[in-house]
Amino acid sequence: MVALLAALLVVLGGIGAGIWWWLPSVIKHEHEISFDRGKAREQLIRDIKTQAQKKIAAAGEDWRQVIEIEKSRDQQLSDLDRFLERIDQTFQAGEASESYRKATDLLAAKGADEALAYLEARGTQRKSLIEAQASRRDQEEAELRKLLQEELLAASLLKTKFQFDAAEAKYRQVVEESGSWAKPRNDLTWFLIQRGTVIDPALGNRKLREALELCRGTLALTSRDTAPQDWAMTQNNLGNVLQELGTRSSGEQSTEYLTQSVAAYRSALEVRTREQLPQDWAMTQNNLGNVLQELGTRSSGEQSIEYLTQSIAAFRSALEVRTREQLPQDWAAAKNNLGNVLKELGIRSSGEQSAQYLAQSIAAYRSALEVRTREQLPQDWAATQNNLGSVLDELGTSSSGEQSAEYLTQSVAAYRSALGVRTRDQLPQDWAITQNNLGNVLAQLGTRSSGEQSAEYLTQSLAAYRGALEVRTREQLPQDWAGTQNNLGSVLDELGIRSSGEQSAEYLTQSIAAYHSALEVYTREQLPQDWAVTQNNLGNALQELGTRSSGGQSARYLKESIAAYENALSIFTPEADPYRYETARRQQRQQLPSQLQRRYRQRPYSHGCALSVRSVRVDTIIDETELSRGAIAVRDQYLHTVSNFLRPIPRYH
Repeated sequence: MVALLAALLVVLGGIGAGIWWWLPSVIKHEHEISFDRGKAREQLIRDIKTQAQKKIAAAGEDWRQVIEIEKSRDQQLSDLDRFLERIDQTFQAGEASESYRKATDLLAAKGADEALAYLEARGTQRKSLIEAQASRRDQEEAELRKLLQEELLAASLLKTKFQFDAAEAKYRQVVEESGSWAKPRNDLTWFLIQRGTVIDPALGNRKLREALELCRGTLALTSRDTAPQDWAMTQNNLGNVLQELGTRSSGEQSTEYLTQSVAAYRSALEVRTREQLPQDWAMTQNNLGNVLQELGTRSSGEQSIEYLTQSIAAFRSALEVRTREQLPQDWAAAKNNLGNVLKELGIRSSGEQSAQYLAQSIAAYRSALEVRTREQLPQDWAATQNNLGSVLDELGTSSSGEQSAEYLTQSVAAYRSALGVRTRDQLPQDWAITQNNLGNVLAQLGTRSSGEQSAEYLTQSLAAYRGALEVRTREQLPQDWAGTQNNLGSVLDELGIRSSGEQSAEYLTQSIAAYHSALEVYTREQLPQDWAVTQNNLGNALQELGTRSSGGQSARYLKESIAAYENALSIFTPEADPYRYETARRQQRQQLPSQLQRRYRQRPYSHGCALSVRSVRVDTIIDETELSRGAIAVRDQYLHTVSNFLRPIPRYH
């Protein structure tokens, strides 16, 4: 398909360049757009979905390849309007040859296959003409660009056929032949960004770094004064790649990338004004909202609130243009994004302010679901249902009584709705994410219930986590596997606390085993914060088992419990990791293992007790009662130090 599109572009260029004396009589209204954009959109949607289904079928059991195909399909569907807008711009700029017009007519009438076939049939001739035009670039720049526009169209159509290697080669060829022209450089940049976000992370990072250098090179060649829209597009692309690199980084490097991304988007908005380029303005405002949200979630205190507040302003600006009536899917996407930021602000606030933000977040998600229906946009619908479940979970954990139960029950319903689309066979990783989230909210319901109802919820939570672990294996997704093992350990611990006799001991033993499994990945050297969290949770389970045992066995468990708490205290301090400390403090109710919530309320922190026990060597404590007191005191000091600890943050899509 790539070759076909390339050939079509070459032929179109060749016809235009080889008989310029004849062309004016053929193109009487050069700047008029001749293709039917609506029909072209419908054809491309069908073509992309059909090609994706074929590729998925051919991938068989290779679920990693299936996920890459699905992400590529979704990228292309979301990018359709941008692609068609670029075709419009080609016509408006007078850069569409007669062959280009013919190819776009075929695209609208018969689809990408016919358009590619037409272009590729003329490929050899067009290549010769491009070479001829390039040799006399000064005189024939406009004619050369018409030929290259055909090549770019061919590359874009190759993407719709999932022929990504051929498409990339085509883009690179055009960049080589186009000199300093910004458009093909920006098209290649966007292709590299899209591919970089869906392929293997190591390969993807290389493409993203190349896209970054390409953007910077394009800005060096492009003047804002002479080519303002090309300059603004390059700034927007620069913001995109910096944002992606920032989300993949950590610490100062992440902050630097994300801050540069904000600056790039704001530069683009100096040209992309609402008055002159409203849709481009709205797109860049939406992008700006995304990166400000990322900065907000990675910051703390007033700085975090400032970033998140600016993010909301950017999304609301985008919604002034992306209305439901004119751009329903873009409107729904912006509403979904707005819901994400409002949820984050709700988590970081307290009292009535928190409840207000979370209620607004729910309203935004439900607005998005009016357009993102299961029938028309099933995966977007499922993603928003998953997000809705997360904010309902947050409201439920921050409420009490019947109101809490109502929110948590609605959260369960939202997650189960999402699982109606996010099946293990079709979307295994998304299925596992939602199963893990479902396990979290069921665990909350279990800890807030009693008797048989509690046991039922906790058993369902156990099943959800174990389901997630069928996909989140140690070999393929080690950190996700460890996170779910940690969550599994928390529920088993809770079941152990609520049981008695041999059943209790069995649950607690399984809980300890789950935490030890998590610690195989969560090492102190590589993931010190997660290691500390899991050490804390392990200390809880060991202490519970120790208090329910007797004799030497009890002493052994309690000694191990003290050691686990001490391990956690050695890492997780406000001075060593203020970001994680703030995260732990602000998410106390949702993330704190339920048994710690109860114990913390029962045993307020005592400076004297904790400090005295910290000075006692564990191996000198003999009496079982003293061991128990020691474990409690170390645990209480730990709780005071960080306010409370969290399980690994649930992964919301």
